[in-house]
Amino acid sequence: MHKIALSVFGFPIYSYGLMMLVGVILGYLLVLYRNSKIKLSNTDTLTDCFIFILLFGIAGARLAYVFLHWDNYSDNLLSILNLRAGGLTLYGGLFGGVVTFILFSKIKRLNVMKMLDLFAPSVILGIAFGRIGCFLNGCCYGIEAPVGFGVIFPDLGANSPRYPIQLYEASLCVIACFAIIFFDKIKKNDGESFLLMISAYAATRFLIEFFRDIDSSPILFNLTAAQIFSLILIFTSILLIFMKRLEKPSNAGK
Repeated sequence: MHKIALSVFGFPIYSYGLMMLVGVILGYLLVLYRNSKIKLSNTDTLTDCFIFILLFGIAGARLAYVFLHWDNYSDNLLSILNLRAGGLTLYGGLFGGVVTFILFSKIKRLNVMKMLDLFAPSVILGIAFGRIGCFLNGCCYGIEAPVGFGVIFPDLGANSPRYPIQLYEASLCVIACFAIIFFDKIKKNDGESFLLMISAYAATRFLIEFFRDIDSSPILFNLTAAQIFSLILIFTSILLIFMKRLEKPSNAGK
């Protein structure tokens, strides 16, 4: 693994943060490119929106992690602000980012559903690069794997190959990104591409959890909290798509 990508004047640039930055930049450029085709909003507004989503998304991811690991922070509240030590929860980031996104769109009087569809591929693309960052950082690894199927994570010892599930998840997210871009052209109603993104990531997370080495125990039907939440998201997203299609289609993809 390569936790530190490079050093600038003696200041370490961590691979995880660098990959997150790459994901954000590519996601931003993808939004601008797709917006150039549909002219949904101007570049300044989209840039402001992206910044707010990033800031409050990180805040949501951090707060969710702290909530789930409160014992690690209760004796030193200032450590909550130390993001360099790691500790982010993706679902918390999604929640914080989506809420901020909706509020921003409402304030700017933008079409919320169209905006959600515009940003959907960029969100899951950003997740993909975040998982590549996890792999380089040596965290979020999988359970022990048979010889030839695993990767050695130095912090765990040379005799403990693990499934590189970070790369599996990243690959599935990239595939989902392209699928959503294609689907956006043939969707029946605004908001469907966003719902597809949510269900696609939730399905990916549900499957990956079976191979993930986690410190929490299953809570229901031998499923983890993340898997149960994923199933709720999958069911809700698909249900909303079908319910919307029972209404008169908006011909959004045309």
